[in-house]
Amino acid sequence: MIYLLKEEISYAYRYDSGELYNYRVYEYDDNGNTIKYTEYNADDTIEFYRLYEYNSLGQEIKATTYNADDTIDYYEMYQYYENGSLQQQEKYNGNGTPNYIRKYDEEENVIEYISYSYNRDGSLVSYQHTLCEYYDNGKTKQNTTYYYNADDSLNYYYIINYTYLGEIMAISQGKSTRSPSGARNVAN
Repeated sequence: MIYLLKEEISYAYRYDSGELYNYRVYEYDDNGNTIKYTEYNADDTIEFYRLYEYNSLGQEIKATTYNADDTIDYYEMYQYYENGSLQQQEKYNGNGTPNYIRKYDEEENVIEYISYSYNRDGSLVSYQHTLCEYYDNGKTKQNTTYYYNADDSLNYYYIINYTYLGEIMAISQGKSTRSPSGARNVAN
């Protein structure tokens, strides 16, 4: 007979004094998937907690992190290829604005990455859009990153080319007034 763990606690101690720093409690469903992770301070107050959701195949499709006051700090969503490998990962701030979007090929190499920067009042300041290409040996062939202002105007770009063995071959950068095809800002 197999018994599945329903709850696990791990402790973290201060290196210098040996005092309890914090502890974590993990809760599991009947399939052994983590459904809740809670981090407590040494005084037993909650620092934050995370709830997990899974699809029928047992793949994690959403993880939501809450602050101690039960407000959403951020959440992440996941999509998968039919072969089970990760296809896309998205992270959103508690107010629903995107933090980043990563797309993967079926070997789980990052092929596209978009990240967003906001000012203190939550307005978009800029974003960057990176496209990645790979050789048939799995090594990076080229990374091209475009840096945009909030109004979608291209600020500058940066291109790194690699040899077949993965060594940097050439770096180019520049400023352009033309936006490359395929770049987009999903925050607006």
